[in-house]
Amino acid sequence: MPELKVIVVSIMSEGVGKDGGGFIIVNGKLRRIPPRSPKLKEIDAAVTLMAESENLEDKKIRLQLADISEALISANVNRLVEETGK
Repeated sequence: MPELKVIVVSIMSEGVGKDGGGFIIVNGKLRRIPPRSPKLKEIDAAVTLMAESENLEDKKIRLQLADISEALISANVNRLVEETGK
């Protein structure tokens, strides 16, 4: 059985959801989000994809979508970190 990797966004500041910037906590690490970041929209879309894929009956597709979502989230969080220098 393949191992599932989990990325957990446990806290997102109010401004982040409104393109106002702020922070998110991913797997226990604080990540600052600059205002109006297009990468944040990609992270939000990937989180939605991951959440919705959990409802699929086909386990293989569900795991593939989880992997894709994880890769998108990780890549965009890393880019945000590079951009902010934090």
